[in-house]
Amino acid sequence: MSARLTIRFAVYIIFEQDDRVLLSLRENTGYCDGQYGLVQGHPEEGETVKEAAIREAKEEAGVEIAPEDLHFSEVCHDLSDCPYLQFIFRCHKWLGEIENMEPDKCGELKWFDKDKLPENIIPKVKIFIENKPDIGLTELCYR
Repeated sequence: MSARLTIRFAVYIIFEQDDRVLLSLRENTGYCDGQYGLVQGHPEEGETVKEAAIREAKEEAGVEIAPEDLHFSEVCHDLSDCPYLQFIFRCHKWLGEIENMEPDKCGELKWFDKDKLPENIIPKVKIFIENKPDIGLTELCYR
């Protein structure tokens, strides 16, 4: 019998304002450092993925998101070296000013035009941003 798949979960928040998206320059994380990603993180014990996204927005960007203002966009089944289910949310409304709350892990939080994303963006993050909202399931197979 084959071994059961062990999979991790992550949440990503696409903050959108006009035709711009907020990106986070990763530093000192051990994953894609030097590349732009999204505000993201992992659920804690007992949290739903939506609760985790709301918490991560506060911890990383210093803003509060009401549950009704966080919209599920897609789930990505990533079969890379370390398999993940990644839940992607979009947000257009929040309370507070966006601020880099984790300067030890994030070089900057910066707004980019959707049609002028930086070259050093994590490839799957670019896919998440370019996908239409409510796409459903995306399968990324980096093997």
